Amino acid sequence: MATTAGVVTTVAGSGGLPGSADGAGGAARFSAPAGVAADGSGNVFVADTGNSTIRKIAEEVGVSSTCLYMHFSDKDQILIEICTLAMEHLLAINSQIAVQPIAAVERVRMILEAYVSFALRN
Repeated sequence: MATTAGVVTTVAGSGGLPGSADGAGGAARFSAPAGVAADGSGNVFVADTGNSTIRKIAEEVGVSSTCLYMHFSDKDQILIEICTLAMEHLLAINSQIAVQPIAAVERVRMILEAYVSFALRN
């Protein structure tokens, strides 16, 4: 998870250790996680594209993974929401770059670097 100040906190999984396993903290494994969303109850969901699943973090809350469908009609709608949030994040990064008082060539380079970095993470 990342704050608007750019502080990143790992709440599940461990970088460099791919797989497919539910678990708390570092015991969880993902393969190409692409987006994160939270519901009003504090549950965090991860779109795990490498495993073609939407995984819920925080099993200790005791909420079924089917509770997502109380808020979304189907898996496509969930994935669209996750992708929308991810693209809004990329837009925010690029918007910050766009207003910097730098040469146009440098601005384009920074935007491209941000895009590539985003693509590699997602």
